[in-house]
Amino acid sequence: MLCLMPEKKAILNLRLDPKTRDQFAIAAKLRGASMSGLLHQFIIRTIREERQAFPAEFESRHKAPIVARIGGKDAIQRDLEQGIPYGGTIKVGPQKKRKAG
Repeated sequence: MLCLMPEKKAILNLRLDPKTRDQFAIAAKLRGASMSGLLHQFIIRTIREERQAFPAEFESRHKAPIVARIGGKDAIQRDLEQGIPYGGTIKVGPQKKRKAG
């Protein structure tokens, strides 16, 4: 059966001690999956379970992210307080140059 996976657009960095990482690699191999694949399965299953238990929470947070904002820090802070998500990095005001060295 052919399964089409949507394009993945986010990277998740996970910090593990080396022993835990090695044991997880063994567990993934025993299940015939990659470590990334097992984590993806866990994430999808967790979302599905919580969405079934608390559907209103997911609906209220299902707003398109704002990728650009014209306005000051106050406007951005109001949006964040209202739970409006932002995509990427927000740069407000002039950027200071860092000194090398």
